Amino acid sequence: MDYSKMMEEVLNEVCCDFSTGNQHVCDNSRCLVGFSKKCLGHYITGRGPRIQNGRNDLPSSDMKFYEKEDAAKIIAIACKMCRNCHDDHSEDCVVSLCRRAMEYGTMGKELDYKGSSLVYLKELEENNFELNKLVMIEFKQLDQ
Repeated sequence: MDYSKMMEEVLNEVCCDFSTGNQHVCDNSRCLVGFSKKCLGHYITGRGPRIQNGRNDLPSSDMKFYEKEDAAKIIAIACKMCRNCHDDHSEDCVVSLCRRAMEYGTMGKELDYKGSSLVYLKELEENNFELNKLVMIEFKQLDQ
């Protein structure tokens, strides 16, 4: 499966420009979805799986309301895209940046990612059972 294409489609559906029909350009320095789209675009265009100091650019002050169902889809796809690199994990990884943006958008905080999707999902369950439940539904559907 092309998870990066799936992530791109979901981000485009969630993007405020797309859903409201506004003509303005999304300010990805202030919008979590716009930031995620920028990060994913970096990866899709072949510029590599990491953005140097990308974590520092995360617009954690974005106060828009994000539907948990939308965030769950993006987090589930990020978990599928993850290479489970364990000790070689980087928070500047594009996949991690997209996941982290949705954590902020729904929980207002970030979770430590230890380089394993399964370990992450367990930690998410301990921190936000409701979001984890939605992520697990989406995660399982991605295999069908």
